[in-house]
Amino acid sequence: MFPTRWRSTAHGLCSASGKLGAILASATFPSIATNYFRLLIGILSILMGLGFIFTFLLPETRGRTLEEISSDKENDHIEMQ
Repeated sequence: MFPTRWRSTAHGLCSASGKLGAILASATFPSIATNYFRLLIGILSILMGLGFIFTFLLPETRGRTLEEISSDKENDHIEMQ
């Protein structure tokens, strides 16, 4: 749901953070999982639940493209000034 002009930068940052998370997880998960397995599963369950809940906070696009949504927001911003 990024604005059109920031979409490529935001996708790049998301991609980079995902890759960094994968590197950190592959390096630390085995040692953490052997010592704190129940705690780790509990934390991951909470994070998945939060992700499920926050998904419903995204605005409904109602079949419109991102360009149409972006132009609506830009027009709203111009009218407010």
